[in-house]
Amino acid sequence: MSYIITDFTNYFKHKIKIDYYVRKDEGMRGIEGINVNLFEVPLLHAKLFFSEYEAIISSGNLHSRLDINCTALLNKQEEYQAIVDFFERYIKPKALQLPAQ
Repeated sequence: MSYIITDFTNYFKHKIKIDYYVRKDEGMRGIEGINVNLFEVPLLHAKLFFSEYEAIISSGNLHSRLDINCTALLNKQEEYQAIVDFFERYIKPKALQLPAQ
């Protein structure tokens, strides 16, 4: 888990904003003390990671063994746009932003 905290810390040095969406009542488990915009979504199970040009869909958890997870990289424009549209339509509207910790 420490590699994730290191990565997040590096992002903040470059002023990259991170929105972190978790299942309701999961909170900051595993990344306590990291300055992210935290959102809770009821019944969320998807693991979606976005940059400006790519998206990753994963079956794994950030704190599980990486070698047992299934991952799909969406880096073609139409694939990327489809998952962004899915996120904007079905996940984001159900998200509740939690106060900064």
